[in-house]
Amino acid sequence: MKLFLCVLLFALSGAVSQAATLLGCGPAIFQPQVALLSSVRHRYERYLTAGCQLQSQTTDGLDRWFPALPHISINQILPSEVSRYPRAAEFQRSYINLPLRRFQRHLWSVSLLWQHHQWHTQLKHTSYSTALQQRLASGQAMRLQQQQLRLGTELQLAGSKPGLSVVGLYYIQAKQPLTVQPRTAAQTDILTPVLYDIIGLGAGSRQLLRGWQHNWQFYIGQGRLRDNGVDGLTSLGLDRTFSYLELQLYSGYRWRLANALYAFSGYQAQLNYYAFNQPAADHPYYIRNSHSISQQLIGRLEWRF
Repeated sequence: MKLFLCVLLFALSGAVSQAATLLGCGPAIFQPQVALLSSVRHRYERYLTAGCQLQSQTTDGLDRWFPALPHISINQILPSEVSRYPRAAEFQRSYINLPLRRFQRHLWSVSLLWQHHQWHTQLKHTSYSTALQQRLASGQAMRLQQQQLRLGTELQLAGSKPGLSVVGLYYIQAKQPLTVQPRTAAQTDILTPVLYDIIGLGAGSRQLLRGWQHNWQFYIGQGRLRDNGVDGLTSLGLDRTFSYLELQLYSGYRWRLANALYAFSGYQAQLNYYAFNQPAADHPYYIRNSHSISQQLIGRLEWRF
């Protein structure tokens, strides 16, 4: 393992002098919202975090392996009153994008994103929990969790020009509770733990500039739900495939404080949409189409080298 790390660092060492690299740390407020959960009062929580990020501007040049430093971002929750229920709140987020090979003006890389969060909420009305195998009354307090893993392989165009600059193929796996809704009020919602997998394509714009920068990312794919530990979906006979759309909009401003010292503040919004094939009208249950809107507010000091 140590030998591998030494070889990797040696391979990346030549990239430092070829591209502007920023290392920054600071606070951030994350507000992830969870889709597919219509039976609870609060589908989101706010988290105050501390985080650090290493990012390099993509440059063109000779073809080579490991042509740039990886993009690394880590955020961890801080104790605060930003969350509605601080004692129940948990949040961790890690991201790495590792450039593998440069082909003139194109950069091939692989990426990994992992995010976990927990929040406190209450049921809107009576629901049946497949995990607990019992009915839960309206107003029942609950602690819910969502975990997501995202893997990608990307091709990025060197430089900082606006417009389309990156395309990729992505795989997403998530674990969370889901609400299955009844057709009539005489029946109760079903709250069941699920896993889902999504395979999709993405495209976007990424810039690393001084002053204003506006980036965007768009994903489209197909997904499938699976039971997670208990029989919640299989016995209902529902179509568990869905179409998936995701749009990320990001705006920030970077200004110079000293020779190699910068300050940065930014805002990001993310829209997720899940569209299911609906069963026949006489089927007693269905999964409602759902969306979520998550937000981030970021501030940090950065050192350029």
